[in-house]
Amino acid sequence: MGLLQDIRFAIRTHRQRPGFALGVILILGIGMGGATGLLDMTNFLAWQALPVASPQEVVKVFTASHSGFTGPYFRTSYPDYRDYRDASRSFAHLAAHTERELRAEIGDGGRDVTAAAVGGSYFDVLGLGMTAGRPLTAEDDRPGAEPVAVVSHTWWRELGEDPRILGRTVRLEGQPYTVVGVAPAGFTNTTAGTVVEVFIPLAGLPVLTGRGLDVFEDRSAAWVEILGRLRPGVDLGEVQAELSALALRLDADHPRPGAPERRVTVTAAKRVHPVDRDRMAPSLRIFGAAVGLLWILTCANVAHLLLARGVERRREMAVRRSVGAGGFALVRQVWAESLVLALGGGAVGLAVAFWSRGILAAFASPEFAGAMGFDLRVLGYGFLLCLASTLICGTAPALRAASGRAVEELRGGTAIVRGRFDAGRLLAGAQVGLCVLLLIAGALLVQSLQLRLGADIGFEDEDLLIVDLELPAQQYTPEEGVAFYRQLREGAAALPGVDRASSALLMPPILFDLTLPFHLPEDASTPRKSRLNYVDSGFFETLGIPLEAGRVFGPSDRRDGTAVVVVNRRAAETLWPGLDPLGRSIRLDSSQPGDPGPLHEVIGVVGSIDQHRASQGGEPVLYFSSDQRYRPRQRLVLRSEVDTAATLGVLRELLQRMDPSLTLGDPRTGRSNREAAFTFERMQSLAVGSFAVAGFLLAVLGVFGVLSVSVRRRVREMGIRMALGARRRDVRRQVVGEGMRMATVGALVGVAATPLLSGVLGHLLFGIHLWDLKTLFAVPLGVLAVTAAAAFLPALRASRFDPLRALRHE
Repeated sequence: MGLLQDIRFAIRTHRQRPGFALGVILILGIGMGGATGLLDMTNFLAWQALPVASPQEVVKVFTASHSGFTGPYFRTSYPDYRDYRDASRSFAHLAAHTERELRAEIGDGGRDVTAAAVGGSYFDVLGLGMTAGRPLTAEDDRPGAEPVAVVSHTWWRELGEDPRILGRTVRLEGQPYTVVGVAPAGFTNTTAGTVVEVFIPLAGLPVLTGRGLDVFEDRSAAWVEILGRLRPGVDLGEVQAELSALALRLDADHPRPGAPERRVTVTAAKRVHPVDRDRMAPSLRIFGAAVGLLWILTCANVAHLLLARGVERRREMAVRRSVGAGGFALVRQVWAESLVLALGGGAVGLAVAFWSRGILAAFASPEFAGAMGFDLRVLGYGFLLCLASTLICGTAPALRAASGRAVEELRGGTAIVRGRFDAGRLLAGAQVGLCVLLLIAGALLVQSLQLRLGADIGFEDEDLLIVDLELPAQQYTPEEGVAFYRQLREGAAALPGVDRASSALLMPPILFDLTLPFHLPEDASTPRKSRLNYVDSGFFETLGIPLEAGRVFGPSDRRDGTAVVVVNRRAAETLWPGLDPLGRSIRLDSSQPGDPGPLHEVIGVVGSIDQHRASQGGEPVLYFSSDQRYRPRQRLVLRSEVDTAATLGVLRELLQRMDPSLTLGDPRTGRSNREAAFTFERMQSLAVGSFAVAGFLLAVLGVFGVLSVSVRRRVREMGIRMALGARRRDVRRQVVGEGMRMATVGALVGVAATPLLSGVLGHLLFGIHLWDLKTLFAVPLGVLAVTAAAAFLPALRASRFDPLRALRHE
């Protein structure tokens, strides 16, 4: 009952000073809301577990890749998975799964969907109940079983939540599947980034895609991902040791020619793939620093306002203490007032958190953003942080009110403890300094991103249209696939408005890149590695990459001919400095079945480009003929000066004439392709920029709060000065000058602290130095200009005092 009375009294007290209460609530909302949104993004990227039953028991199993960006986190061959499943004693359930884009038809509608082909234990690993029907089982995942499917809850909603969905037929690539279940709401995939719309048994996928059942016995084909649920009492270390021992046994029993030994990595199952988490590590460090700085700024502001409020109420507290109010009762009252402020700040902060996190999610892919949902634990933590900050900052005046010194202050009248004003000025100056530091970091990252997006990457990506295409393996042999892509390129080049057309495995610049291990025959003891691409003969002309020596690929470079390679200038200078690279050879350490080699002759040298988004000024790249090293999935690149939508339309018509069962995927321009390669940099820039603005607002509010308190405390002084002849503009000049001195000192400290950013930003900046003079001048000047405007409001109030009333003020 006493607590409720304290809260009611706290609300009445805040109503008497609405400006003070509103200021604290806004500061808490901006600071804690922004920090919570950023913290939730960090939680999603680094820590959030899968939305499954007992997620701490679920793990992912990876096999290391000898090339490419995946490193230790690659897929596994099905025979190896089967041996792990049968021999391991650490798992209650172990399931393989993979994803494919398939053409789906249900009723009269049809579209492309993401299908997950899963083993019979997949839903046992998840431990989730179905919305309707049953999950897929081991009986469904065997050759010859009736084709059945489980649709996602999202797709079921798109179908109008049809209660008769069970038993309906969905056709995938023309093959009928009977719907037996609807997946639970909220579950879309085991990895953020794609949204699975239908689940089918793994056993039927090879036939569906035309690869044949031999893929279940091919240990060189790594195509499945592994998800497992541990037995009770088993930890990550135990299962890692067990699978590593099993991998050594497989190396002895089933060696893979041309491939390194198997290396298994077991990780706790998280929403974000380990590769993405590793790539986001620099961003996460920046996010963590931003969270800390926002919290410091918020606490500094709230502490000053509450301390100043406590000083103003010292007589009130002294009177209450002198008439018999207990010390604990006064402390409890101040804490109740802090609780009311924290609740208001938490409500505002919740809105700010959703808004700020929504902005960050907008810079990710739609599928990735769709997987982002606020973690209630983070929201709870953010509110507790808000509450703790307010209570801690309110403790000092509360304890002072409870002490015997309150009665002494009652006798002391209006004596002012100057140190409190000095502390307020120090806090405000520190806020300005931190704000300047944040704004400098944000400005540098934004400029760096702009320079990256506008940098010369070695080729012209304007007027480019890029689309993805994958030929079904069951319909096209490698020879037929090579002929199909050649015919498609020739047809596309003849379309109205299209100047040139080509195809490639990768379209630079790309976010994640592939590397290839190789040796030079003349130096076989030195292992080497380079980025690579599989391209057709017109790729270099389409992108405008100049031929500097030799020739590019031609009709004579067939799969059964001499294996050839084209190198760029940077690769030639790195591998054979000062020598003519033409006619020399490289020896690949590994290759896929059907590829030529391992010895490849260098037939040409082309200009250097930035294939990977992190490179600066070109990098070594080896180009192989896509006719010799055929891959079913390629990217078609068209240079066209007409409207992109019109070009895409006629290209789709051409493809329909050639094969009506095929569809083009992920159409994008050269510009959007470049922007997609810098997704992480965009998120970094946006995050730091947004929260720098939040810090800026907090700093401005801090200066405004300090000056407002100072003006209220110096009413008599102002009255005396004006009574003695001081003009109103002199009073305004004095108050504004006080604010500018605080802000100037803080800004100088912020600029001087810029070297502290080197450890976080040094390796992230492109084309701009940490000590960029324009930024170091523009940011502090902008902060000082806005600070002057914020200081003018208290100054205007001070200049409007009536001298006679001011002299009577107590």
